Amino acid sequence: VESPVESPVENQGGEASCTLLGHMRGDEGARFSTFLSVLDQLGMLELLGATDRDAPLTLLAPTDEAYAQLEASLGGLPVPTALTIPNLHALFVASTERHILDGRYDRAVLEEAGGALGVRTHNEDELTLTLRAAEQDELQGPLVAGVPTLISVSAGVEDREALVHEIDEELCDGNVLYVIDRVLF
Repeated sequence: VESPVESPVENQGGEASCTLLGHMRGDEGARFSTFLSVLDQLGMLELLGATDRDAPLTLLAPTDEAYAQLEASLGGLPVPTALTIPNLHALFVASTERHILDGRYDRAVLEEAGGALGVRTHNEDELTLTLRAAEQDELQGPLVAGVPTLISVSAGVEDREALVHEIDEELCDGNVLYVIDRVLF
């Protein structure tokens, strides 16, 4: 059964709620304020509010708790301050672009790929998304192929892994939102 396409409705921020940006700003739990702030400070926020793209996006969206963990790993350095330090700023740019994938990568696509899928980020980096069953203590996430799932992102030398808490693949603009517990830094 196909879900009806929502008509764009302006939210408090003025953007259409039928975009990734509108959806994330309208999130009742306000789980993405730090990610949205980082996107804004890096000049990438308008990408999530665009309604004229040729293809949908898949967004790996870290929660505010994920950014709190990152701050702790940076010795308590707040994200806004880290963004003003040139070397860290460059890392944040690369990390943030790693969270934005051109194309629609929903559960069905990942299942059809057998759990490993090469994808292209918005800045043309090649990444591999690998699904694996979560450990017993990580069982709160959504199911893909019948098991709770982690996404592992391989970006060259290092692998970064994040637990998927939620997958929203019913967005009216065809985009897919993965709520993840770690910044892929």
